[in-house]
Amino acid sequence: MQQSCKVIVFETDIPFQMAFYALAEQDADIAPVWDPVLKQFVGMMTSTDFLQALWHYHQGADRSQV
Repeated sequence: MQQSCKVIVFETDIPFQMAFYALAEQDADIAPVWDPVLKQFVGMMTSTDFLQALWHYHQGADRSQV
């Protein structure tokens, strides 16, 4: 591991948009998700997750206008 490496960890209750901005600001593609109640990592959040969410909401917006 590089000495100048950054680690970003999100808690499960972080707002989706804030997590996206944090990844972009830190130039990161992925971050583990921590559940403070279970006291364990429960998943990974990736830049692909954001693209899929945007696509999902875009699809929903198109259907509601029909």
